[in-house]
Amino acid sequence: MTHIGFLGLGTMGWPMASNLIAAGHSLSVWTFSPGKAEQFADSLRAQHPGCSVTAVDTPSEAASSAEVTFLILGDTEMVNQACMGTGGVFEAAPKGSIVVDCSTIAPDQSVHLHEVAREHGLRFLDAPCTGSVPGAEAGALTFMIGGDDDVVEQVRPLFEILGNSIYHCGGPGLGLAAKLSQNLMLANVSQAFSEAMVLAHKAGVPAELMMEVLEHSAARTGYAPFKFPYILNRDFQPLFSLQWMTKDVSLMLDEGDRLGVSLPLTMRTFEEFNSAIADGFGDEDFCGAIRRVERQAGTELTRD
Repeated sequence: MTHIGFLGLGTMGWPMASNLIAAGHSLSVWTFSPGKAEQFADSLRAQHPGCSVTAVDTPSEAASSAEVTFLILGDTEMVNQACMGTGGVFEAAPKGSIVVDCSTIAPDQSVHLHEVAREHGLRFLDAPCTGSVPGAEAGALTFMIGGDDDVVEQVRPLFEILGNSIYHCGGPGLGLAAKLSQNLMLANVSQAFSEAMVLAHKAGVPAELMMEVLEHSAARTGYAPFKFPYILNRDFQPLFSLQWMTKDVSLMLDEGDRLGVSLPLTMRTFEEFNSAIADGFGDEDFCGAIRRVERQAGTELTRD
């Protein structure tokens, strides 16, 4: 049994932490939302009588006796605060322990966190993940990891509880470089799918027939068959919200600027996503951005 600090109990963090408890590990949990850590601890004790889970008041308390501390927080500022702020992880984590950041943040800032962690005698991995809520619940996430080989191998047994695809992408920040590149493609595919489906529907092609055409063509994607039923059922409960996807697209554009890579298509998707947020869709799933395309076209996808 490993004692783990776990920071972040949102839509992804809650099921990830739950899976670590179910696997027999002990957790000290913290989150920015007041009362949520206590709610999590009470819920897990009810599900797994006798399990070891403690809600704490600060990141430093979560990390103070942990062999490994996981973070999955919303943005770069939150991670910086939790790691380097007053009452943060770095001031209390035991020397030689490992900090694993599963958040999606700026790669250059993650490289800085690797460096500061090392100054504190800690080892650090950037390990963003993909798979959304269903993947988190099923322990079927994909991890893209940046950091030292030996640290990755030490944490691998925990990654294997949380996911079924684990990729060591290289040194500090390269897990995030891979995650942002993956999300870049996902965001652009999402916008392209919305436009294609609305265009075909407005022309008179039934939505379900158009979906079948896409599935038997070179335009086939993993995104379309997964999200299409949600769109058709008008079910936009957030598995991954539009506001968080748009945050990630902003990070992609910043990374493109930093590396001198032009991303004109991604910029256009960013603009469309921001317009969809302005239309009131930011807190719902990012596939719901199709409603902006529908509104502009004066149509709505329906069943045949």
